Amino acid sequence: RAKASSRADSVGVDEVLHVLRPVVELLKQTAPDFTSAQVSSRQSFWRNAAEVTLGRAEGAAIFKRLLKDPNVIAAVDDRLCLELAPAEGAKRRKMETEATQATPAPAAASSHSKIMQRHETQMETLRRQCDQDEKMLLEKHQKAFEMRRLSYIEMMDTALGNLKLDQEKQMRWLKDHSRARTEALRSKQLGDFFSPVLHVTLGRGNVHVCQGFYELSSTHTRGWQPVYRKYKSRYFLYLSKQCWWISTESNMLMRQPRGLLHSGAVRLNDSPARPERATNWKVVGSGKKWESIDLKLDDLKEPKAEFVVVSMAGTELLRKSFQLHETVVTVKTSLSRTLKSSWNRPADFIRLCLGSQALSNAKELGRLTIGAETPLQAVLIPINCKHCMVSLEKQWYPCCRCSNCHQYLCLECGARCRECDYCMANICNECAMDCDHLCCRCCAEESEYSEEDDGEFYY
Repeated sequence: RAKASSRADSVGVDEVLHVLRPVVELLKQTAPDFTSAQVSSRQSFWRNAAEVTLGRAEGAAIFKRLLKDPNVIAAVDDRLCLELAPAEGAKRRKMETEATQATPAPAAASSHSKIMQRHETQMETLRRQCDQDEKMLLEKHQKAFEMRRLSYIEMMDTALGNLKLDQEKQMRWLKDHSRARTEALRSKQLGDFFSPVLHVTLGRGNVHVCQGFYELSSTHTRGWQPVYRKYKSRYFLYLSKQCWWISTESNMLMRQPRGLLHSGAVRLNDSPARPERATNWKVVGSGKKWESIDLKLDDLKEPKAEFVVVSMAGTELLRKSFQLHETVVTVKTSLSRTLKSSWNRPADFIRLCLGSQALSNAKELGRLTIGAETPLQAVLIPINCKHCMVSLEKQWYPCCRCSNCHQYLCLECGARCRECDYCMANICNECAMDCDHLCCRCCAEESEYSEEDDGEFYY
């Protein structure tokens, strides 16, 4: 049976060699150093070359089964390598002959040992490749895990920072809200015992910086001794050593008996102290001596005061109560509405003065240094047409007004006005020539968003 199997192997090897003969001739011409390649690579090449050469011919399945036998493919590789390298083949045959004569061994044992060596080489190569793949995969997973860990740490730090900011914001809001609520409740409670607003007036036409409106300060009030602060000013009215003083904040905080004004000694009982009951007020005179002065404190039940507006001739034009936080322009608007039926004067042509001082539109009424029954004087600016200088006292409405110079025109001159090319606003002829028939607003937008190049505009 052994002889028959060896005979069948030799027949199969010869047939495979016959099939691979053209490939051997081609390798002699193109790859003379083919025999220096690894044994496993050469055997894989012979197997693939035989399968490609046979293709789907008849009997190809038999050859493919033969090629799967490691003994057959090893014998084919040995014989083809001898043909490709004759000198090396002769040397190999000589060495095999000497080895056979020295230690005669059966051919089956030699073939089995070669197969085992090839298997060991293949297993070692496969093991080395698996170790490298495992090492690379481990490094890749470690890098990905480290990046994921760093991203999670960064996300947690960001979330923790945002949480701290939100907590600080909420605590700050709660603190401010509680403080405001406490001050509101305290002001409401103090308002039941003390006057919320005092109006300080110096008699006999005297004008002083301490004159004006004083609000009850719930922050600085202690017990039954109230503290009043001049509306948005640095002067305070407080009690020190049984006398009421008007001084700055530093003296008020230390309750120092020092300031610009002070009252006579008051008698303190268990009842709340009231500054409107104080008498014998004194002020620092020109020689830095205390001089008696007629000072009056009016109790206002709410932060609202009555203001009187008179003309230059002394005619009363308006008497109305306003909130202390309202501005001068509110009084001018109310005066304009009151005089619309008789004087026909818009608010832009009314100027309010306190004594010799002109009041700005944005000034709050509570900051005026004004005494009780001290009127505000209204100065009515005359309105004339810009072109023909005709008085517009009786026809200021609906006359025309230039959008650039803000001057009024009569109805006849206004009919000859130009209109803005964009917004159709009225423009007098002089302003139209200066601004290229555009109002000031459209002219500014034109210069900002466009540029002039060879007489054309590019947007």
